[in-house]
Order: sequence, then C-alpha cells, then structure tokens
Amino acid sequence: MYDRTGAPVASSNSFAMRTLPASDRSPATARSWTRARLRDWRLSALQDDALLIVSELVSNAVRVGGRVTLEMRTAHRAGRHALRIDVVDEGRGLPGRVGASAPPDVAACHGRGLPLVDSLAEAWGSECRMDGHHVWAALRHSATAGIAGAAD
Repeated sequence: MYDRTGAPVASSNSFAMRTLPASDRSPATARSWTRARLRDWRLSALQDDALLIVSELVSNAVRVGGRVTLEMRTAHRAGRHALRIDVVDEGRGLPGRVGASAPPDVAACHGRGLPLVDSLAEAWGSECRMDGHHVWAALRHSATAGIAGAAD
C-alpha cells in the first residue's frame, strides 16, 4: 500500500522472499536485497544487525549446496514488533550448538557465524523439515518504525 505521495504505508505484517543459487555471489545478493527491503519497510535502524545475520546464514546455506531461500517478515503481536529472517537450504543437518561449546578459534576461517547470530538476535533457532534445513533469527524493532507491505 502507498499513500498519496507514493510512500509506503505502514502495515503490521509484511513478507518478502528471494530464492538464490548455491553460489559464492549469493551472500552479497542477499545483503543487497535485505538492505532494499529494510529501506522499503522503513527499518533501516536494523540494517547492520540484519545484514550480518543474513550474510552468515546465507553463507552457511550456500556451503550445503543447492537452492537457498531467504524470507523476511515483520510481525506485531502482543505489543511486540519483530523482524524475522529465515534461511532455508536443501540440506538436512543441524548447526552446531552455541554457548555450551568452546569459543570459536579466532584464527579459524569458520565457526564464528552462529555465535555472532546468537549475540545479535533476540532469538534464533533451526529445524529440519521435509523441504530442507530452516534457520531463523528475530530482531526486535520499535513500534515507531514504519513498515510497508511488500513482496519480491
């Protein structure tokens, strides 16, 4: 929905989805797409955290191979406003546990992504389903941020 000036009108729930190939370019494409959705939904204040989360989750999914689906939605429930980011890959594995394991090796090339997601997101989780492995993260946002309905 748009107002008379052409600006998006706030909506309590918005959804957008993008399918990406298992390519080294997919994390950059996902960041660009996420940045545009956040701008459209007037949630640029979440940009830094959301872009890091998207980059980490899409990078992990690309390593599995196959198609990657990135979904973003906003929701308003019981006075709480959240942006939820979902990444679905065609794999069946679960990510490593965060928190109980040893801290990541600072010299290692991998192993810091999920602890980073854990530190940035209000909540996150993962599960295996028939269509693949889902990893999601939620970021809280202010009720004063405008949200526009959009799908891509």
